[in-house]
Amino acid sequence: MVVERPLDRLPLRQILSQASRITHEISEITNKTFQTRLNDLHELSRPTRKKSHFPTIVALQNGVHHYEQSSKELLALLKSLEDHLQAIRDQANRARVERG
Repeated sequence: MVVERPLDRLPLRQILSQASRITHEISEITNKTFQTRLNDLHELSRPTRKKSHFPTIVALQNGVHHYEQSSKELLALLKSLEDHLQAIRDQANRARVERG
């Protein structure tokens, strides 16, 4: 089990690289997974659909479940990014106070 150091104990360079990685992950998930699941859910709710005129309840439940799952994943990444950005801001403020 790897124990991660708290953000306030990490050097600024490492926090910046982690924030950059998280931003890239958010962009990837938004463009691939989240948008795909949202489009799938939209396809189920369209008035004229390709396969049948009425979606099944199971198909709607699955679509909503998949959308909810990707939303939770995206929100967790956004929370992590917010924590990293706050740590960056705190370190910048500390450095500013130390300098003058």
